[in-house]
Amino acid sequence: MITLFECWNGGTVQWDRISPPQFVFNFPSGNPEIITFFQLSGRMCEVMTQCDWHLNMGGQLFDIPNLPSQEIDAFAFNIRNTMGYTAMSIPYQLGNPFIGYITIPIILWVSVYTGRADMYNPFTGLVYGQQLHPPQQQFNMPMPTANFAMSITPQGTVQGSGAKSVLQSIVTIVGEAGKIAEFLTQTGLFQDSSQSN
Repeated sequence: MITLFECWNGGTVQWDRISPPQFVFNFPSGNPEIITFFQLSGRMCEVMTQCDWHLNMGGQLFDIPNLPSQEIDAFAFNIRNTMGYTAMSIPYQLGNPFIGYITIPIILWVSVYTGRADMYNPFTGLVYGQQLHPPQQQFNMPMPTANFAMSITPQGTVQGSGAKSVLQSIVTIVGEAGKIAEFLTQTGLFQDSSQSN
């Protein structure tokens, strides 16, 4: 299945060793749900790697919000328990034989059911990723449903409503309190329920 989690994993890492490393996506940012999810994943990456990161989508840099680490930890725990994905830190090697190699930690979303960090981008499609932990198909939760399915075109447009469904689920997980809820409300994608009554 292709969800926002696999789309995040489909990014590449660039680092000039001077400015903060970047998660780079070679498609433009035509969809606000994708940007919001990638900003949250970027903050997850910052908290888990203890390093500043930049988010680059189609050459455009986006801010990664400075959300509290304890909220991010709770967010990651709740994503795992309700949506079946866990954020894992893995080593990532950058460089070449001429300038040398350096290994830095990055964050990938791993399916609890398969144990893999599958990747998707619009140029290569879905690629089965590394097996990072044993599959936990007996895990006591519903398997992610098809309403999270989506795909991105090379122009940055989204096919399927999965991006919005994932963000709506995240809003439910986060609730109405805290800095993540404030961030989601500020994006204009979702209003808290007190404003809708």
